[in-house]
Amino acid sequence: MFSEDSLDVFRNAQIYTYRRLNDDQFAFKQLGMMIDETPSILHGEAGDSFDLYALTAYMGKGIKDIITITDKHGDEINWLKIENQYLKQKIKQLEDRMGVA
Repeated sequence: MFSEDSLDVFRNAQIYTYRRLNDDQFAFKQLGMMIDETPSILHGEAGDSFDLYALTAYMGKGIKDIITITDKHGDEINWLKIENQYLKQKIKQLEDRMGVA
């Protein structure tokens, strides 16, 4: 199983628009990343292009990493809501005891 954290790669990745060297100046711009700015696990055998299957799988791993973080944050938010409600009740009880309106 591939367990490396992919998010730093995505966080630091630069996405470029470019034309190929042999394209004319009016050619449609491409969207992509620079091969030398990415982990070698994403490169094709020759090392001069991306293995699209690997890149897609890596992006899937990135999505899973984000889901893990989002789920953790959701759990933390729910606990904070419960704690906040409890603390509001405690404040209300203390105000009632002190006769504060």
